Amino acid sequence: MKKHTIIKVTHAFLLLTLLTGCWDRWELNELSLIVGMAIDHDDTDYILTMQAMNPAEIASQETGRGYAQAMNVQEKSKTVHESLRRMVQKSPRRAFLSQLKVLVISEEVAKEGLEHILDFFYRDHEMRSDFYIVIARNNKAHEILDIITPLETLPSQSIFDSISFSLRSYAGTKAITIDELFQEMTAEASSPLLWVLQLKEISAKGKHVKMLSQLDQKRC
Repeated sequence: MKKHTIIKVTHAFLLLTLLTGCWDRWELNELSLIVGMAIDHDDTDYILTMQAMNPAEIASQETGRGYAQAMNVQEKSKTVHESLRRMVQKSPRRAFLSQLKVLVISEEVAKEGLEHILDFFYRDHEMRSDFYIVIARNNKAHEILDIITPLETLPSQSIFDSISFSLRSYAGTKAITIDELFQEMTAEASSPLLWVLQLKEISAKGKHVKMLSQLDQKRC
Protein backbone atom coordinates (compact mmCIF):
# COMPACT_ATOMS: atom_id res chain seq x y z
CA MET A 1 0.00 0.00 0.00
CA LYS A 2 2.80 2.39 0.89
CA LYS A 3 4.59 1.65 -2.34
CA HIS A 4 1.40 2.30 -4.31
CA THR A 5 0.98 5.70 -2.58
CA ILE A 6 4.56 6.69 -3.42
CA ILE A 7 3.94 5.88 -7.08
CA LYS A 8 0.80 8.02 -7.12
CA VAL A 9 2.61 10.96 -5.50
CA THR A 10 5.46 10.61 -7.99
CA HIS A 11 3.04 10.63 -10.91
CA ALA A 12 1.31 13.68 -9.48
CA PHE A 13 4.58 15.61 -9.32
CA LEU A 14 5.44 14.58 -12.87
CA LEU A 15 2.05 15.82 -14.08
CA LEU A 16 2.62 19.17 -12.35
CA THR A 17 5.69 19.77 -14.53
CA LEU A 18 3.41 19.70 -17.57
CA LEU A 19 1.17 22.46 -16.21
CA THR A 20 3.79 25.22 -16.12
CA GLY A 21 3.49 26.26 -19.77
CA CYS A 22 1.78 29.57 -19.01
CA TRP A 23 3.93 30.78 -16.15
CA ASP A 24 5.48 33.55 -18.27
CA ARG A 25 2.41 34.49 -20.31
CA TRP A 26 1.64 38.06 -21.39
CA GLU A 27 -1.86 39.26 -22.19
CA LEU A 28 -2.45 41.22 -25.40
CA ASN A 29 -3.37 44.35 -23.48
CA GLU A 30 0.06 44.21 -21.83
CA LEU A 31 2.02 44.06 -25.10
CA SER A 32 3.08 46.65 -27.63
CA LEU A 33 3.24 45.00 -31.07
CA ILE A 34 6.32 46.32 -32.84
CA VAL A 35 5.95 46.26 -36.64
CA GLY A 36 8.90 48.44 -37.64
CA MET A 37 12.29 49.44 -36.28
CA ALA A 38 14.88 51.97 -37.41
CA ILE A 39 18.51 52.32 -36.33
CA ASP A 40 20.43 55.59 -36.60
CA HIS A 41 23.70 56.72 -35.08
CA ASP A 42 25.06 59.96 -33.68
CA ASP A 43 28.58 60.69 -32.47
CA THR A 44 28.49 58.20 -29.60
CA ASP A 45 25.16 56.33 -29.38
CA TYR A 46 22.73 54.30 -31.41
CA ILE A 47 19.29 55.82 -31.87
CA LEU A 48 16.59 53.16 -31.95
CA THR A 49 13.10 53.95 -33.21
CA MET A 50 10.28 51.45 -32.72
CA GLN A 51 6.95 51.65 -34.52
CA ALA A 52 4.15 50.12 -32.46
CA MET A 53 0.66 49.31 -33.74
CA ASN A 54 -2.37 51.05 -32.30
CA PRO A 55 -4.82 48.11 -32.14
CA ALA A 56 -7.82 50.25 -31.20
CA GLU A 57 -7.56 52.18 -34.48
CA ILE A 58 -6.71 49.21 -36.69
CA ALA A 59 -9.40 46.84 -35.41
CA SER A 60 -12.37 49.02 -36.33
CA GLN A 61 -12.38 52.25 -38.27
CA GLU A 62 -15.98 52.89 -37.26
CA THR A 63 -15.29 52.92 -33.53
CA GLY A 64 -11.80 54.40 -33.78
CA ARG A 65 -11.00 57.68 -32.09
CA GLY A 66 -9.27 59.20 -35.10
CA TYR A 67 -5.76 58.64 -33.78
CA ALA A 68 -2.81 57.39 -35.82
CA GLN A 69 -2.62 53.65 -36.43
CA ALA A 70 0.98 53.56 -35.24
CA MET A 71 3.17 55.27 -32.66
CA ASN A 72 6.91 55.84 -33.02
CA VAL A 73 8.99 55.71 -29.84
CA GLN A 74 12.68 56.62 -29.83
CA GLU A 75 15.50 55.87 -27.41
CA LYS A 76 19.27 56.43 -27.49
CA SER A 77 21.97 54.30 -25.91
CA LYS A 78 25.37 52.69 -26.47
CA THR A 79 23.87 49.46 -27.83
CA VAL A 80 20.70 48.45 -29.61
CA HIS A 81 19.84 45.98 -26.84
CA GLU A 82 20.11 48.64 -24.15
CA SER A 83 17.99 51.07 -26.15
CA LEU A 84 15.31 48.43 -26.50
CA ARG A 85 15.24 47.72 -22.77
CA ARG A 86 15.08 51.42 -21.92
CA MET A 87 11.96 51.81 -24.07
CA VAL A 88 9.85 50.80 -21.07
CA GLN A 89 10.38 54.31 -19.72
CA LYS A 90 8.47 55.77 -22.69
CA SER A 91 5.98 53.03 -23.53
CA PRO A 92 3.37 51.68 -21.08
CA ARG A 93 3.56 48.18 -22.58
CA ARG A 94 6.22 45.54 -23.11
CA ALA A 95 7.71 45.56 -26.61
CA PHE A 96 6.78 42.38 -28.52
CA LEU A 97 9.02 41.89 -31.56
CA SER A 98 7.63 38.80 -33.26
CA GLN A 99 5.39 40.93 -35.53
CA LEU A 100 8.32 42.92 -36.94
CA LYS A 101 7.86 43.63 -40.66
CA VAL A 102 10.82 45.80 -41.57
CA LEU A 103 14.15 46.90 -40.09
CA VAL A 104 15.49 50.16 -41.51
CA ILE A 105 19.20 50.85 -41.01
CA SER A 106 20.79 54.18 -41.86
CA GLU A 107 23.59 54.22 -44.41
CA GLU A 108 26.03 55.55 -41.79
CA VAL A 109 25.33 52.62 -39.47
CA ALA A 110 25.60 50.12 -42.33
CA LYS A 111 29.04 51.43 -43.29
CA GLU A 112 30.29 50.70 -39.77
CA GLY A 113 29.35 47.03 -40.17
CA LEU A 114 26.15 45.08 -39.65
CA GLU A 115 27.41 42.00 -37.80
CA HIS A 116 27.28 43.37 -34.25
CA ILE A 117 23.89 45.02 -34.85
CA LEU A 118 22.15 42.08 -36.48
CA ASP A 119 23.52 39.64 -33.92
CA PHE A 120 20.91 40.83 -31.40
CA PHE A 121 18.02 40.31 -33.84
CA TYR A 122 19.38 36.93 -34.89
CA ARG A 123 19.68 35.59 -31.33
CA ASP A 124 16.57 37.04 -29.68
CA HIS A 125 14.16 34.18 -28.98
CA GLU A 126 11.07 36.25 -29.80
CA MET A 127 12.24 37.37 -33.22
CA ARG A 128 10.97 35.80 -36.42
CA SER A 129 13.20 35.71 -39.46
CA ASP A 130 10.73 36.82 -42.14
CA PHE A 131 11.13 40.60 -41.79
CA TYR A 132 12.93 42.63 -44.46
CA ILE A 133 16.12 44.59 -43.91
CA VAL A 134 16.53 47.83 -45.85
CA ILE A 135 19.04 50.70 -45.92
CA ALA A 136 18.03 54.37 -45.69
CA ARG A 137 20.17 56.46 -48.06
CA ASN A 138 20.55 60.24 -47.71
CA ASN A 139 17.93 60.16 -44.97
CA LYS A 140 17.72 59.20 -41.34
CA ALA A 141 16.32 55.71 -40.87
CA HIS A 142 13.54 56.96 -38.59
CA GLU A 143 12.34 59.36 -41.30
CA ILE A 144 11.38 56.37 -43.44
CA LEU A 145 9.00 55.21 -40.69
CA ASP A 146 7.40 58.65 -40.41
CA ILE A 147 5.77 58.79 -43.83
CA ILE A 148 2.10 57.85 -44.10
CA THR A 149 1.02 56.52 -47.50
CA PRO A 150 -2.51 56.79 -48.94
CA LEU A 151 -3.29 53.08 -49.32
CA GLU A 152 -1.69 51.88 -46.08
CA THR A 153 -1.52 54.23 -43.09
CA LEU A 154 0.83 51.91 -41.23
CA PRO A 155 4.26 52.89 -42.66
CA SER A 156 6.04 49.63 -41.81
CA GLN A 157 3.26 47.54 -43.35
CA SER A 158 3.34 49.72 -46.45
CA ILE A 159 7.06 49.08 -46.93
CA PHE A 160 6.65 45.35 -46.31
CA ASP A 161 3.74 45.01 -48.75
CA SER A 162 5.52 47.07 -51.42
CA ILE A 163 8.61 44.88 -51.25
CA SER A 164 6.61 41.64 -51.18
CA PHE A 165 4.48 42.59 -54.18
CA SER A 166 7.52 43.87 -56.07
CA LEU A 167 9.27 40.53 -55.54
CA ARG A 168 6.35 38.71 -57.13
CA SER A 169 5.84 41.03 -60.08
CA TYR A 170 9.20 42.57 -60.97
CA ALA A 171 12.31 40.48 -61.66
CA GLY A 172 14.68 43.39 -61.01
CA THR A 173 13.77 43.47 -57.33
CA LYS A 174 15.70 41.66 -54.60
CA ALA A 175 14.78 41.64 -50.92
CA ILE A 176 16.55 39.92 -48.08
CA THR A 177 15.60 38.62 -44.64
CA ILE A 178 17.93 38.28 -41.68
CA ASP A 179 18.57 34.55 -42.23
CA GLU A 180 19.46 35.10 -45.87
CA LEU A 181 21.67 38.06 -44.99
CA PHE A 182 23.65 36.08 -42.41
CA GLN A 183 24.14 33.25 -44.88
CA GLU A 184 25.45 35.59 -47.56
CA MET A 185 27.67 37.48 -45.11
CA THR A 186 29.34 34.28 -43.93
CA ALA A 187 29.62 32.65 -47.34
CA GLU A 188 32.87 32.83 -49.26
CA ALA A 189 33.06 35.10 -52.30
CA SER A 190 29.59 36.49 -51.61
CA SER A 191 28.45 40.13 -51.52
CA PRO A 192 25.00 40.65 -49.98
CA LEU A 193 22.58 43.02 -51.69
CA LEU A 194 20.12 45.10 -49.65
CA TRP A 195 17.14 47.23 -50.56
CA VAL A 196 17.83 50.96 -50.43
CA LEU A 197 15.06 53.44 -49.59
CA GLN A 198 15.38 57.15 -50.21
CA LEU A 199 12.81 59.90 -49.76
CA LYS A 200 12.70 62.16 -52.80
CA GLU A 201 11.28 64.97 -50.73
CA ILE A 202 10.80 65.25 -46.97
CA SER A 203 7.52 67.05 -46.43
CA ALA A 204 5.91 67.69 -43.06
CA LYS A 205 2.47 66.94 -44.50
CA GLY A 206 3.57 63.39 -45.29
CA LYS A 207 3.57 62.71 -41.56
CA HIS A 208 -0.07 63.65 -41.00
CA VAL A 209 -3.28 61.77 -41.74
CA LYS A 210 -4.75 64.98 -43.20
CA MET A 211 -2.54 64.36 -46.22
CA LEU A 212 -4.68 61.34 -47.13
CA SER A 213 -7.65 63.56 -47.95
CA GLN A 214 -5.83 65.02 -50.95
CA LEU A 215 -6.12 63.53 -54.42
CA ASP A 216 -2.68 64.67 -55.58
CA GLN A 217 -0.09 62.63 -53.65
CA LYS A 218 2.88 63.24 -55.97
CA ARG A 219 4.72 65.61 -53.63
CA CYS A 220 4.34 63.48 -50.49
